[in-house]
Amino acid sequence: MQTHPQNAADAVRNAVELLNEFGPEDWRNEIDVHVLRMEDVYGCVLGQIYGSFYIGMDVLMESNSSLTGQWPSFYGFDTPCDAGINIEFGDLTAAWKAELTQTA
Repeated sequence: MQTHPQNAADAVRNAVELLNEFGPEDWRNEIDVHVLRMEDVYGCVLGQIYGSFYIGMDVLMESNSSLTGQWPSFYGFDTPCDAGINIEFGDLTAAWKAELTQTA
């Protein structure tokens, strides 16, 4: 069993790997960081790529049968429900913006 990330940056790194493997080829180009808000089902990463958070969850679960349980928070798409892990939506938004605006 995988250990849940303890911070937003690690969760976002997990998500980047997931989207690189199972997401659309140009997924990064679908995201407008100026309107990115992880607490918004349409303005979050999955919302901007797939049309809504829930559609994105369904598409990724169909693509990867190993996604179970609290996977949205493991991959930085949602806040964790686990006691002892304190990652808020603001933390996720900031981590995603940092990831998406970094230069190669």
